[in-house]
Amino acid sequence: MIIVKVPNAMGALGKNSETRQAPDAIVKKINPPKSVVIENAEIVPFDLEKTNENISNMARTVFWLSSEKALFLGGDHSITYPVFKEFSKRFSKPALIVLDAHIDCYRNFNPPSNAFVIRTLIEERILKPDDVFFVGARIVSEKDLAFAKSKRIKYFTTKKTKEHLQELKRRLRAFVLEHDAVYLSIDFDVFDPEVVPGSGYKVPNGLQKKQVLDLVKLIEKTGKLRCTDIVEINPSFDVGEKTVALAAELIRLLE
Repeated sequence: MIIVKVPNAMGALGKNSETRQAPDAIVKKINPPKSVVIENAEIVPFDLEKTNENISNMARTVFWLSSEKALFLGGDHSITYPVFKEFSKRFSKPALIVLDAHIDCYRNFNPPSNAFVIRTLIEERILKPDDVFFVGARIVSEKDLAFAKSKRIKYFTTKKTKEHLQELKRRLRAFVLEHDAVYLSIDFDVFDPEVVPGSGYKVPNGLQKKQVLDLVKLIEKTGKLRCTDIVEINPSFDVGEKTVALAAELIRLLE
């Protein structure tokens, strides 16, 4: 596995800036073996556009020069934009699965903040609406919902996830098998705040640890998971490293 640390929080627009501390905290917790390659994306302070260019360059190198699975550690959710942009060039039919409390389709803006990233990918034709699948949404604005419905984007709200978990697993597995490579984006606000105190966006009624781990295991078992990002962990809010420890547990599933 190749791990790329991306301590970028500029996409949070001045909020939740401590997410930039997460990559180092997570890597320290997992204590990776020497066989795991650790890279660092260069962050240019106060310049999100240049930072995204640097992240893209790093992602391009990882995807084209290695057959290893890749893990990008943010940082805020805006890092998905430059990483998936390069991922989409590497594979002929890529899928994006997003575990998130939000749909992130409020508006198109470039460079996108953490709230605009998916819509920007779609409207720039980097990502096809049929190739994205949201799980765990529970804060959905009218604009997010209108865009998702107009593009027929697949999504399971938290309520549907909990009540129809078997249906979700069936549909998610079928979705994965339609594609040649999967990019999984895990925004830690998908979890309930009681599970992850170190999330910068504490949204009640989130998913439990077992529910998320089961979904990650399902995706991993298909053999099509090529890249994962883990974002929106704020170590300054964490309690007893509970959130960072859960991130480490997820990474062990992906190895």
